[in-house]
Amino acid sequence: MFKFTSKSQVAINVVLPGDTNVHVSFLEMTGGGGVYYTNNADLANALRQHHKFGKLFKEVAVEEKPVTKKKAPAAKQAEDGTTQDQTGSGIKEMEFKNVEDAKDYLAERYGFSRSKMKTRGAIEEIAKTEGIKVNWI
Repeated sequence: MFKFTSKSQVAINVVLPGDTNVHVSFLEMTGGGGVYYTNNADLANALRQHHKFGKLFKEVAVEEKPVTKKKAPAAKQAEDGTTQDQTGSGIKEMEFKNVEDAKDYLAERYGFSRSKMKTRGAIEEIAKTEGIKVNWI
């Protein structure tokens, strides 16, 4: 995953190998500036070759945070000898600092469109469909 950021909303044209032109528009961020994500190595290289790279926009390292798993409580034995899982719901809880981090996670892991995740409520609803409970920190 490659991440490019700018201090303003940017739209540029880059040339890929084979003389293919691609129009790249950075998405506007809530706190100001713009961001563009891509998995395409050729497109990332074309962005690095652009004459405004380093002045108008720059590349930022993407942190791959390891997902911490909480230990599930031991199964509880009922009086009749059967066992029950205390979690029962099967819902995974995730903590996010801000809306952008939550959008990134859901878009990268599950392929959801960032444009559908405009509010915390929308993000929580989308995460719920994947069995994730969002906790904001």
